[in-house]
Amino acid sequence: MFSYIKGTLISISPVEAVIEAGGIGYLISVPLHVHTHLPSVGQEAQLHLSVVIRDDAHELYGFHTQDERNLFKKLCSVSGVGPKIALSLIGHLAWKDLCMAISSGNSQMLCSIPGVGKKTAERLIIDLKDKVKNLSCVESLPQNSSSTDAIQALIHLGYKPGQAQRAVQAALNAAETPPSLSKLITLSLRHI
Repeated sequence: MFSYIKGTLISISPVEAVIEAGGIGYLISVPLHVHTHLPSVGQEAQLHLSVVIRDDAHELYGFHTQDERNLFKKLCSVSGVGPKIALSLIGHLAWKDLCMAISSGNSQMLCSIPGVGKKTAERLIIDLKDKVKNLSCVESLPQNSSSTDAIQALIHLGYKPGQAQRAVQAALNAAETPPSLSKLITLSLRHI
């Protein structure tokens, strides 16, 4: 229906933006991080749109990139995941980290997002594991029990899921040979 909107940014909050285009002000729900990519109020802004039509409402969801919008659509296709949960997932994890969590089966990282329980996380992994591999967001993080356990250990230490995953990836890239779990955790902490 709509691909993007380009117009004057009228107002912005962490979860909504109003963009005026053609004399009409469009209220657009956005992930938490999008407001950091938008210009100041009164300047021209552009968002990639996804339209969700329900019996009681027509809602616009805006994203900084087409990749985020495509991921949003895939997330909404999963049974039990509506636009609000999909927006929360994209807002709390960088889209590359979210794709990585789904493709690697990291349900603990997904459960750390508000509104996502164990059953929803497992459904996301089962339904989207193969589909997100086709997106350009999945990098080559070796999937073994050590890397998954190291990520979960860092999350238990209080680090954010995306931060933990990037640190483990950096530690694995820097290591000449595959490290043991304890060594991998130690090396990962140096990359945070």
